[in-house]
Amino acid sequence: MIQTGDHHRRLLWALSEAGQASRTELAIAAGLSKAAVTTATRELMDFGLIAEVETVRRTGRPSTLLALREGAVWFAGLSLRPGRGRMVLCDITGRIAARRDLPGRTDPDEICAAMAGDLDALLAGSGIDRAAVYGMGISISGVVNAEQDTCIRSTLMGWSDVPLGRMASAALGLPVLVENDANALAIHEKLFGGFGARSFALVDVADGIGGALLIGRQLFRGAEGGAGEIAHITVAPGGEPCICGKRGCLDTVASLRAMAAAARGLGLDGTTPADLERAAAQGDERAVAILHGAGEALGLALAHLIQIVNPERVVLRMEAETTEGLFAMAMMQSIDANVLPQMRRRTQIDIGPKRDGAHAAGAASVAAHRLLLTPDTTERKSA
Repeated sequence: MIQTGDHHRRLLWALSEAGQASRTELAIAAGLSKAAVTTATRELMDFGLIAEVETVRRTGRPSTLLALREGAVWFAGLSLRPGRGRMVLCDITGRIAARRDLPGRTDPDEICAAMAGDLDALLAGSGIDRAAVYGMGISISGVVNAEQDTCIRSTLMGWSDVPLGRMASAALGLPVLVENDANALAIHEKLFGGFGARSFALVDVADGIGGALLIGRQLFRGAEGGAGEIAHITVAPGGEPCICGKRGCLDTVASLRAMAAAARGLGLDGTTPADLERAAAQGDERAVAILHGAGEALGLALAHLIQIVNPERVVLRMEAETTEGLFAMAMMQSIDANVLPQMRRRTQIDIGPKRDGAHAAGAASVAAHRLLLTPDTTERKSA
């Protein structure tokens, strides 16, 4: 395993955010002297982690731009959900080189027993040598103790106090990092999203709704690791029961699972986001009510989040069919109606579709972040 120091990590982090940068730009971004940058970039090039990509003429002398080197090292990412799992291989730039769908196992011992074979099968199909794999990240819905790589509680998986990182690391012989799935997506967006915000909130609209807060270079976890979990904000007091044991949570109104259940209850033939958006566009009042109610509830929850946290940006990742339809429109109207105008003007809302394998890629980004890219020594972990 490549041994990197703090200067190396600062520069790798800066390049992951910038994509390409000159040594002068890196010195500013990483807070290092030009001499330190010259030494550290030479060492990183010797390690094979970065490369000179082009020379550009700006003001003054021509500058040589540096970038992370594709395929230099690899990180495996595993996304775990009931009914389905997915494993990917990502390089240091966040590029997915291989992916593999897995059975939806929920027993931790079965998952770890199959993990080495799953990884070997993925590597065999990609042509990537196992020695180039730096570590693995695992993302899971629930509350995670990231310092111990332990799942404290996952209602979806039926888990409580599962030391998944230790179990998986023993099975693989590699460092394994465990993270909440929304936090993993936030790390991926921070490292490879390319938008440069120092603080943002991420909301993942899927079967369930996930949330994460990133302040500066650090996730804000809260006292018990559950910060950002807007899924269980009450938006409909006394409403539908939630899997958490409460009633009227955002998850019971605005998640894909909740919208599908509402569609079935109203006798609609199609229950996917695309089905509902299509039916609403054709004037079906039942679909209109479902999408509008869900979007309005999500927008209200986001408005509270914006008022409390005041992030530079709110990043929403959802199904492609919902990014520009009635659901998104109702959500934006609700945000605009419930946030103070001056605060709303300063908060960018970034709505976009999740790419295929996003949760697993987020898990791989957790490994890249904590094993190689972060300059904060409290986030590091060795094999």
